[in-house]
Amino acid sequence: MPGQMGNSGVTVKNLRVVAVDAENNELWVRGGVPGGKGSVVKIRKAGE
Repeated sequence: MPGQMGNSGVTVKNLRVVAVDAENNELWVRGGVPGGKGSVVKIRKAGE
């Protein structure tokens, strides 16, 4: 049947930022990050 799938957001708490590599535009996060390879992940400070 036709329809749209995958339009829901997921929030994961208690992840830790391990390293920030500004030269290569990388943010290393320890924990289970939702989404598949190549997907967009929004990262924000806790409590916002």
